Amino acid sequence: MHLTKTQRLFLCVAVPALIAVAVPAAHAVFKLGFHGGDGRISTATGDWAPQQNKGECGGGHRLMVGVASATNGTFTDAILCHNSISGHDVDPMNGITLSGLRWGDNRRDTSTGDWAPNLIKGECAANEIMTGLAQTTNPNAALDRARCSPLLHPSARALTCSPQYFGASDSPAGGGIYGDWDPGYRKGTCPSGRAVKGVAMNNASGNANSVRSVLCCTYGVP
Repeated sequence: MHLTKTQRLFLCVAVPALIAVAVPAAHAVFKLGFHGGDGRISTATGDWAPQQNKGECGGGHRLMVGVASATNGTFTDAILCHNSISGHDVDPMNGITLSGLRWGDNRRDTSTGDWAPNLIKGECAANEIMTGLAQTTNPNAALDRARCSPLLHPSARALTCSPQYFGASDSPAGGGIYGDWDPGYRKGTCPSGRAVKGVAMNNASGNANSVRSVLCCTYGVP
């Protein structure tokens, strides 16, 4: 990816957790670290998780396509943001926040079934894509909230979904076309053409936990 001098300065000064990942131009992505502080491309959606560290896609890279967590499961380290999926984009300003994920499930769509048995699940509606995550600020953090943004096309929705579990190693899709986008951490990455609709965490009853599986979906008009 080629950035102008102004863009490079913005990345270094305004959003230190924002890192461009070198991939083919058709798959432009940014990694956003949010353990120890916010990592947000845009703050236009306001403080949807007060007193928590937030990772949020935005700008020209609004769609979440991956999540990375500590190997010992004590915190979530980063999210990966994509520019578009099959030509679809979202409206973050009309998004909603899933809360209380450190205590139990919060799902806006259960038609996908129990895609992560024995894990706590947060899941967006069929016409939404996940665009942000938030966790508590302590070093051993608990993933507590997620941001869901509606698709811009009024008839578009999730078509085919499958989980990518990464509790013991990188998910089956691995880094795929995105490579090792967060070295030293376990990564759940969606295959090309899919975005994150849901996340699942180890059940720690409100204590330290991290994302262990992502639900990746294709999107289109049925």
